[in-house]
Amino acid sequence: MIAEPLVAEQEKSARLHARWLLAVALLAVLTYANSIPNGFAYDDVYIIQKNERVHQLGDLRSIWLTPYWPTNGTTYGLYRPLAIFGYAVQWALSGGAPWFFHVGNVLLHTGVSLLAHARAILPAILLLAPLAVAFLGLRVYVLGSIAGTDAAPWLPFLREDGRVFVALRAWMEYVRLLFWPMDLSADYSPGVILPVTSVTPAVLAGAGFFAATVIFTLALPKRPDVGLPAAWFLFAILPVSNLLVPVGIVVAERTLYLPSFAVSVAAAYAWTALERGETRRRARKLAAAAVAAVLVLFGGRSVLRNPEWKSTDTILSALLRDHPESYRAQWYAAHLATQRGDTKAAAEHWGLACRLWPRDAVLLTECGAHYLRAAQPQRAVEYLEASRAMQADVARTQGLLAQAYLLVGRPEDALRAAEHAMRVGSPEPVLQQFRASAYTAMGDHERAAHAARAAVSAGSGAWTDWAFYARTLFEGGSLAAAAAALDTAYLRAGEDERALNVLAALRDSLSMGTSGLTTRAGAKTRDEPHDHE
Repeated sequence: MIAEPLVAEQEKSARLHARWLLAVALLAVLTYANSIPNGFAYDDVYIIQKNERVHQLGDLRSIWLTPYWPTNGTTYGLYRPLAIFGYAVQWALSGGAPWFFHVGNVLLHTGVSLLAHARAILPAILLLAPLAVAFLGLRVYVLGSIAGTDAAPWLPFLREDGRVFVALRAWMEYVRLLFWPMDLSADYSPGVILPVTSVTPAVLAGAGFFAATVIFTLALPKRPDVGLPAAWFLFAILPVSNLLVPVGIVVAERTLYLPSFAVSVAAAYAWTALERGETRRRARKLAAAAVAAVLVLFGGRSVLRNPEWKSTDTILSALLRDHPESYRAQWYAAHLATQRGDTKAAAEHWGLACRLWPRDAVLLTECGAHYLRAAQPQRAVEYLEASRAMQADVARTQGLLAQAYLLVGRPEDALRAAEHAMRVGSPEPVLQQFRASAYTAMGDHERAAHAARAAVSAGSGAWTDWAFYARTLFEGGSLAAAAAALDTAYLRAGEDERALNVLAALRDSLSMGTSGLTTRAGAKTRDEPHDHE
């Protein structure tokens, strides 16, 4: 008889626990349910949508023994084989449907939330701890070192002596994002967070937060209510904090997912303390109201934020709206202005982006391409040479430099740049045409003809390539060969009216003894940058 009340109490407790589990699961799902219709956005495009490893589940060697990024992975220092394997499984199951990936994310988040409520996260982490040793061994094998060779080449200050100042500055953002995550950003690169190279008030504040976290962690044996949350946060954030090794970001909200569990641990200890207090009934009511307010406020912020990740355009638009001081936001604004043909606005945004952060080689290359489109080749040379000084072995930069050098009358430099682009990239037709133009300007018509013929062979034999070949032959005095090449261009053009008009103009110019058109093979103007990735 005595056991019956005990059994009844246990059943009541079990039902209550089950209700809480259901409530936690529902909150987790409802908070992120509106992310399911989203597509692939930002890094997803390159890591999932365009990543051949993800599309080939059977190629386990590529999945497990190659860096995270499809290109320059060893340099960037990222190795996430489990993530790539998970993406490959989902791609195989869904045929690459984005909604399937988002459903998987929601379900994983729900599972983690249930583990947290059941106080099972720490045991789960401890069970996985032995795998960390194997992971580090594989990381060194794949990357050549723990950190890689050039993490985040667009953020060189993360590899310089002042890295620790940047890392301490970031602790202010950690605290803000943990306790007041209302101002969010898809990117915390300059100027959302500017690099610091010395002690500043922000660095001192960050150092204070870091020191407090360490002190609280040391109190773990005597005060687990203080020490456990601090220890969890400290050890979860350290690998991505830039304090131990440089990583590819200054701050990223995704890296706070695991560390943020520390807030839940602290809240659980606080709730337990209220239960023991003399005024626990009133205090628990107030605490419950506060928790409800936090759930509504922060959960609502997430619900509003989710649709902004629908695509790369939507998230960059949000970045431009919320953080126009970001150089990446201005970069995006420059692209938008270029697309709508607003050359004045494009120039302003490109200039602002480059002034905000002139140490991103890719940005400088794109600025150079803009000035080529704007018929300002000398400005293009300045930006492209600055980009080359940071990253010399980039085919696009070298190819654009070859084009810019031709336009400013530097054929020898154009030839070197085109040949460098071919060494680090591939002998694409346009690069051969740059070589031919350089040789022509240098008076070496025989080599120019060989390069122009190589452009025809390297390409698909398009009418534009044959027209360029014809003009090159004419400029070298090979009139009969030029006429034959022009005839082939006509055959390749077929019924394309625009092509036929261009070729007719070229034939007229050749018949008059001039060198031809101001267009490269009638396809693009010499001012317009050619694609040679």
